[in-house]
Amino acid sequence: RKVELIPAFSLAGLAIIILLLRGSICLAGDLPPAGKIVDRYIEATGGKDAYAKINNTISTGKFEMPAQGIVMNITSYSARPNLMYAVIESPQLGKIERGVSRGGIAWENSMMTGAAVKEGAEKEQMLIDATFNKMANWEKVYSKVENAGITDVDGKECYKIIFTTPGGKTESSFFERESGLILRTERIIHSQMGDIPSVANLSDYREVDGIKVSFVTEVDVMGQTRKITLEKIENNVELPDGIFETPDEISALLEKEAEAEEE
Repeated sequence: RKVELIPAFSLAGLAIIILLLRGSICLAGDLPPAGKIVDRYIEATGGKDAYAKINNTISTGKFEMPAQGIVMNITSYSARPNLMYAVIESPQLGKIERGVSRGGIAWENSMMTGAAVKEGAEKEQMLIDATFNKMANWEKVYSKVENAGITDVDGKECYKIIFTTPGGKTESSFFERESGLILRTERIIHSQMGDIPSVANLSDYREVDGIKVSFVTEVDVMGQTRKITLEKIENNVELPDGIFETPDEISALLEKEAEAEEE
């Protein structure tokens, strides 16, 4: 079975995630506008000025699949405006790579499934997840945001904010009323295996260079738990040369596609 890499920054995750709609406990007219809830999150995590000072990020940590006894090392690189490269490695599964290269090329490569160029809903999702500090730029990323009401997340009241992508897909984030932080995200993961509902719970917020970041993300996918634990986040560092260039395997696929279109 293919292992889906979930972005760890914003991770952008390695991304994050689901669909299950929860009932609200107050009328829509009594709710604050969705944009104000998101803007409050930006302030609660450091403010726009702090976000504006960050131009790139390297995150390292562990990606665990407890039921299978699998622990993988994960490293993700991200940079403005929407560049991303993430790699997870383990003795059992080898290397799995995902990225958004210059020119907006979304791709994946692994020993299990080979190289693939992403298109359609998969590509849109990867491009959105790769947007640097996505939530701080939500107005440019999403076509619509809605406040769907107040719901409980592990005993804490949260606003459920539904984000609609330009392609018409939706994803939800749950902002705690007290702290303003995101405690959960829900969305559909678009993959080669089909559309998969996923829930991600965010915790262990710590401040890094003036911005609060969740260091622990537990993701429920198809009844299985996957855990991402960040160990180190570095901002505004010198990145490896060519880290966001299109890999040779992906370039070869693109050349084949171009040749097929010409025939």
